[in-house]
Amino acid sequence: MDLEEQENTELMKEIRERTIEVFRAVWGNNYKMAEEETGIAAAKWKRLCNRAQFPTFEMMSVLAKTRTYFLVWMWTGKGATYLQLSPHDKWQHKLARAIGIDVDKQKRAKSE
Repeated sequence: MDLEEQENTELMKEIRERTIEVFRAVWGNNYKMAEEETGIAAAKWKRLCNRAQFPTFEMMSVLAKTRTYFLVWMWTGKGATYLQLSPHDKWQHKLARAIGIDVDKQKRAKSE
């Protein structure tokens, strides 16, 4: 394997790991729910999460269309804008704030 092939393999492994992180953030281990939402067989998602395969273009495409806020992070490892989030960031809160929900106000109201 030449250097370029090695670099491509490493890049694909990094993208696979981030894709798995997005999958886990959205569906946990519920492959059936992912199948129902995406139309991609649960067995394919499971093989991806078990690292038996790399993400397919179909998988990447469906995640790009349904979870646009993870797209740049999934490909690059960096959240480029407010709505391009990493699943490591409290993404639910950031997304809620982006659409105008005051998460901190809701927390305060619950604790009172």
